[in-house]
Amino acid sequence: MIVGIGEHPRKQLEFLRAYFKDNPKVFVFPQFFDDKSALVTRKHRVYIKKLLLYRNKIRIAVWPDYMHSVPDVFLALEDIIWIYPLHEMEEISFVLRISDRFTIFLGFPNRPELRNYGLSRFISIAKEYSFRTWLLGLKSRYMRHLRLFDGCDVTPASSKKFRYKNLLNFNMLEEYARFIESLVNMS
Repeated sequence: MIVGIGEHPRKQLEFLRAYFKDNPKVFVFPQFFDDKSALVTRKHRVYIKKLLLYRNKIRIAVWPDYMHSVPDVFLALEDIIWIYPLHEMEEISFVLRISDRFTIFLGFPNRPELRNYGLSRFISIAKEYSFRTWLLGLKSRYMRHLRLFDGCDVTPASSKKFRYKNLLNFNMLEEYARFIESLVNMS
């Protein structure tokens, strides 16, 4: 499984980058790029500006939520692997159009209120159109379904045990890294 690690405090990111430097399946910010607060509030300009700031370092990024067009600046970012957050099944026609130009993972939002379908329908659609799948924001309730996905992203919110303040402790940060490593080794 591929694992994306979003923004964390600087010291934690430094540790995680060093820990996973030789692991081709773990992408640590900014290699994995997401800004959930800008995306779900539809602040696309803020997101795109930040995306462009890191564009030479990004390998995987989340497509802006609810954006059903291709910004001109994205045309120069064809080497980025995109995760399209599928909120409504009706968006699949747009995803099919952009998949001709971009490499796409179909993203499953972890919060039910952010989508109009269930997990089985999502997996069915992904298989029907041969999309790789991504769990947007690992939560403990999805651990038993994790093998259904090709990738996921983690944050300290993925587990109560790994809250930001807990990761100030080096032993806990090391345990967090081993937890991420166990996700990679699932598939």
